[in-house]
Amino acid sequence: MRLEPPKFLAAAAHQTGDNALHGQELARMLPSMTGHLVGLSEIASMLGVTRQRASQLVRDYDDFPPPVAELAAGRVWDTAAVEAWAKAHPERPPGRRVKEWGQGS
Repeated sequence: MRLEPPKFLAAAAHQTGDNALHGQELARMLPSMTGHLVGLSEIASMLGVTRQRASQLVRDYDDFPPPVAELAAGRVWDTAAVEAWAKAHPERPPGRRVKEWGQGS
């Protein structure tokens, strides 16, 4: 999954003059700086589910990887950890997981 740089960086990359090179460098660096991190929207895309369903999966599966950071904009996860979790859980039923017998109500 390739993340596109924000629009302000793309605009900076098209500048002219002394700032143009800096803007282009910044636009190239952003995917390598953040490509290893994903939020709920990216997790939803990776798993082929809605953002709401991704939120349920994060909440309901005890073995879902913990977020690496919690920012004002929300939690972020390590991309490789989420991919590994998805491989280990190829079949995820829709809705909430059914609890095992004897594990509460």
